[in-house]
Amino acid sequence: MPTEIFILGIEGDLTQRIPPHWLGQLRGEIVILSRSSYLKNLQLPPSIQIASTHLFDEGYTKALMQAVTFDGPILVLASGDPAFFGPIPSLRRIFPEVPLHICPKPSSISRAFGLLGMNWEDAAVISGVGRDLDLFERELGGHLRLGVHKIAVLTSKTTPPSYVVQKIYEFSRTDYEIEIATDLNHSSQAIYGAPFEMDEIDKKALAIVIAYQKDAKTRDSPAVSTSKLADAFNPKSKRFSQFEFDSFGSMITKREIRELVVGKIAPWRLPFGTLVLDIGAGSGSVGLEVARQRPDLQLVAIERRHESIEIIKENASRLELAIKVIEGDAIDYLDKISTPSSIFVGGGGTEILEEVVRLFGTKSIIVATSATLENAQRTHDLLGNQVMAQIYRTTPLGKSGNRIDGYNPVFISWNEKAQL
Repeated sequence: MPTEIFILGIEGDLTQRIPPHWLGQLRGEIVILSRSSYLKNLQLPPSIQIASTHLFDEGYTKALMQAVTFDGPILVLASGDPAFFGPIPSLRRIFPEVPLHICPKPSSISRAFGLLGMNWEDAAVISGVGRDLDLFERELGGHLRLGVHKIAVLTSKTTPPSYVVQKIYEFSRTDYEIEIATDLNHSSQAIYGAPFEMDEIDKKALAIVIAYQKDAKTRDSPAVSTSKLADAFNPKSKRFSQFEFDSFGSMITKREIRELVVGKIAPWRLPFGTLVLDIGAGSGSVGLEVARQRPDLQLVAIERRHESIEIIKENASRLELAIKVIEGDAIDYLDKISTPSSIFVGGGGTEILEEVVRLFGTKSIIVATSATLENAQRTHDLLGNQVMAQIYRTTPLGKSGNRIDGYNPVFISWNEKAQL
């Protein structure tokens, strides 16, 4: 296991040196984790020898796992600010007990806005690096449909500038100016305005697409109206109160239980555009209820049964809600994603919940339901908070009155992150 991890922000094609205050600890044999392009300008003092180098070119996690067995200091080279779409979350997840030392440089996003002469505290920023295209488009579309004042998109090989510009024109309801900053922090950095020579721009190693409303350079107040934000974030909107789901599909969380579960998830407090999972989704009722309240969120429903997959898709289509549907075992998916803001486990057994808690127990809101006493006990042990809810509904008995029909009790459990 590494003894310490030193994370050095790289600034373009400038010569990169080890900060003087690190030299007392960062010495002897070290392992370097880096993109291949960052290594050419790195200068190490004679007191440091490279034991091995692992490249981030195929993803952070793969390179980090190759360094797990090294007993000594690790030097990580990351672009600009390592905490800004950088490797720090992966490092903390894989090496939770290892001390981190961080020396950041200006991020490419801040430099891009600086070159355009705009501040960016009110800008939306998203990354296309390593993203599922459906989720990326959902996040980008959510921002643009709300009429965000400014948005910056960090492009990648799978989401090149030409693709991002096309999607901005496709999704936006507002006329945006678009400029593309390339090769930032390098001597060849440039800003391109429309009309774009996309064949040339797509070849650049680093490009950021910035779309902004026409007055953005002179007026910095957000252009999203308060009524739009209230409609997107208010759980008590009229459309939500009239939203009925029970008429669709058969495998479904009862409406009253669903309202309790969604209350624990509390969609109105989740960060904008973040990932939400509905595991063992059945008919997708919980995930779609969350999507109804917060259309900006990235909803993913995971379900093993093919017939349920079709029901989820049908329900989403009828309700005109966007949700990504994955057929298969959630365990095969969980280690490939960034940290969700919230996870609901409605099926799949306690084995799935154990893996969810192991990966995201202290980072995500986790809510789960159980129908059996055995599963309820294990779920309580994993999450720490639990209530039992039982529904009774009145049923007409003709002219003689009404009777009360009871349904099996359901145990609802949640972790500390879900506490309001």
